[in-house]
Amino acid sequence: MTPKGRTMAVTKKIKHSGPKQKKIPAAQVAQLLGAEALPGLTKHKRGPLAAAALREFVRRQLRSTGGRPALAGTDQVRRKVPLFREDLEKLELLARRFSDEKRKVSPLQVAACIVHRALQDQ
Repeated sequence: MTPKGRTMAVTKKIKHSGPKQKKIPAAQVAQLLGAEALPGLTKHKRGPLAAAALREFVRRQLRSTGGRPALAGTDQVRRKVPLFREDLEKLELLARRFSDEKRKVSPLQVAACIVHRALQDQ
């Protein structure tokens, strides 16, 4: 009961206990559906299409040589860039969403891809 005497609904989390389903790469889904790339569609936009495009860009750039995957085309010199706390939290969330069992994406790899794409649009 709440202070005003109202009852609150209790929700239970549902856990999937069955076998894990294999993820289908977005490129394969696009090919099977006959989709065509529309480059201007995700420019300077927020939302699921822009996030999906960023995720695919990050995944295409990751290359592994045995250790943690690195971004292809970047130099090996690490630069320190100060970030606002709320920006780092958002980058951490995106990195978790973009990661899977095979690839662990870091928040700063996501940041590097965002900066790169933003500068390409200039």
